[in-house]
Amino acid sequence: MAKRTSRQAVHQAHYEAEKQIYENVDSKSSEVYGLANQMQRENVDVVDDKLVENDAGEMSLNQEAKEKAWLEHHERLLNVEFDWDPEHLTNEPPLEGPPVPITIEMVIKAIFKMKSDKAAGPLGIVVEMIRAARDTGVSMIHDLASSIVYHGKVPTDWE
Repeated sequence: MAKRTSRQAVHQAHYEAEKQIYENVDSKSSEVYGLANQMQRENVDVVDDKLVENDAGEMSLNQEAKEKAWLEHHERLLNVEFDWDPEHLTNEPPLEGPPVPITIEMVIKAIFKMKSDKAAGPLGIVVEMIRAARDTGVSMIHDLASSIVYHGKVPTDWE
């Protein structure tokens, strides 16, 4: 019981000392970086607990203040207008016409860029199966991709 009481007193004293240090920190001084590095060294096991400043430039020291600072930040970002320079904008008509054709070379390149040893999708097909099928697999994937691009849906025989 005495041990628990003494630990609580030490913890409370540490908490009060840290609270006073953080309240007196000037966010414009170089002390902020020293404190941030110290916190990072002391709290190695704590993940994603970084210093956050609100839009007024004040440090957010508790979770509620951090959430409010992030909310202010995102609201400000969503309301920023883009300055259009009308002299550099061109009046281009929308693109029309057939989509770019998918070639066999494009399919081969895409298949060999895929990572091996990944889990199968809902159909149970993995990349190794397509690679093992060689020309037949490439041809099937080419037909499927071309059909999806030109018709805008998966062919019924592939569903």
